[in-house]
Amino acid sequence: MKRWQNFLWIAAIILFMGATFFINKYFDWLWFKSMGAFNSFWIPLITGPLVKFLAGFLIFCCFMINLFIARKAFGRVRVYSNSEQTGLWPDFSRTSILLPGLLVAGILSFILASGFTVDWKVIQQFLNQVTVGTTDPIFNKDLGFFLFSLPFFSQLITLLQSTLIMLIIYTIFLYVLAKALTFKDAQLQKWDLWPPAKIHLALITIFLLIIKVWSYQLGKYNLMFTENIRLTGINYTAAHSNLLAADILSGLVIAVIAVIIISLFQKGIRLLLGSLGAWLLASVILWVFYPNIIQSFVVTPNEYELEKQYLQNHIKFTRAAYGLNEITNQVFRPDNQKMAQLEISDPALSNLRLWDYKPLKPSYNQLQSIRPYY
Repeated sequence: MKRWQNFLWIAAIILFMGATFFINKYFDWLWFKSMGAFNSFWIPLITGPLVKFLAGFLIFCCFMINLFIARKAFGRVRVYSNSEQTGLWPDFSRTSILLPGLLVAGILSFILASGFTVDWKVIQQFLNQVTVGTTDPIFNKDLGFFLFSLPFFSQLITLLQSTLIMLIIYTIFLYVLAKALTFKDAQLQKWDLWPPAKIHLALITIFLLIIKVWSYQLGKYNLMFTENIRLTGINYTAAHSNLLAADILSGLVIAVIAVIIISLFQKGIRLLLGSLGAWLLASVILWVFYPNIIQSFVVTPNEYELEKQYLQNHIKFTRAAYGLNEITNQVFRPDNQKMAQLEISDPALSNLRLWDYKPLKPSYNQLQSIRPYY
């Protein structure tokens, strides 16, 4: 009896959630129908679930392919030396690992497809993008790229990176269960990886690093949306440090890919660890310390002169965004005979600012940092 009560409670909750969903969609359908845009009602209703389904299906196919590749490590003939550690778990067969592997692959695919899928709005904007006709002053790209293509590529990179990272962890776990990673001594200092497993993991890692290079290059365009103190977009520091950092780090990642390929034909991982360490160290220096050095020792002493070009770009596109560039200037010549003398206590002068306190102190510091201005 208690089991039936629990079942009825679960069924009631599911029914309530389903009824709420369909009622909301029914009101949306009535609104779109009244506005004469009935076809637009089906776009989010179909695109969203379809994208999640396709993404989950493709991710699941990737996990399945890697599962069937890694299954070759199970049940293979192995010869152990007297000092080799064979592991703390029993041997799994290719048949026994298939069902748990598919189950885990399905769960991971569902999580990735639900949490990291590209938004349907971004997809529709990408598929129906238009050319604005105005190019940015830094990269000389049409603004349509930043409005429609860049958000799509950014979300796609996030999905690909998350999928490949989970795929590497999933594949390593399979090879550990298959005892493809074995240790040669009791201190766990000397270890050996089955050569096909080494090639398999290297290929997935190379794909991940290729996506990382793409991420670095695409990140340069995302700098156009950076909120700085003086302006929005790329300033002098970003143009002379962040853009350079993205190119240098892209080159280092390509070098790491070359090292991974070389390590497939050599024993030892010192060269690989050294290249990874150099990449991480360069990332910290180029992303954290170098921009601060440029800002503190190059930009701050001569800020207004160096930021002049970027401030002009900021003002120009801000005026264009609000339509202020269409305002025509007219010269107003007052009639001296109709001019009246304002008194100091006139209310019109009560909120008149004589000094802008924000740029005042930096201006004084710039003018009098070496010697007094007066």
